[in-house]
Amino acid sequence: MGDFNTVHAGHGFALQLDITQPEQIRQAIQTVTDRFGRVDILVNNAGFGFAGRWKRLRK
Repeated sequence: MGDFNTVHAGHGFALQLDITQPEQIRQAIQTVTDRFGRVDILVNNAGFGFAGRWKRLRK
């Protein structure tokens, strides 16, 4: 995430969380709604998919 939140202040916001942990999901939603009032766009870039964990995929 680096400087994303600083560079895109007011236009975008990145959070890092473990999507297998319900409390982290609830906290992320609360953080976003406290900051912006609502979620307009959500990008789920969890690194997990139909083929398996991305680290285990072949090149």
